[in-house]
Amino acid sequence: MQLNHKSYYQLIPEKIYQHLDEIDGLLKPEIKGYSSDNLKEVISIVACHIRKDDEPAQLQMTYIKKLIPQGDKYLIGLINLRFIHRSGFIKKD
Repeated sequence: MQLNHKSYYQLIPEKIYQHLDEIDGLLKPEIKGYSSDNLKEVISIVACHIRKDDEPAQLQMTYIKKLIPQGDKYLIGLINLRFIHRSGFIKKD
């Protein structure tokens, strides 16, 4: 029996990738059950939601929380470390 393996890629911007160890060290003590894979996944999701016209793209925290365990904590940590910038407004459904 042959298994079908699919490749999976994450999109991590070069500027973030260069600081990944530093980010790891800063967020690990702040998040119980920390996983560098979860951090990379959050970064990849945010990077995929950047619009080409430099307008902010809507990205809901509930979406991140459903996909990644404690994803909201990783995202908030990246915002607090100023690696990710919020658009300055919240859109409620």
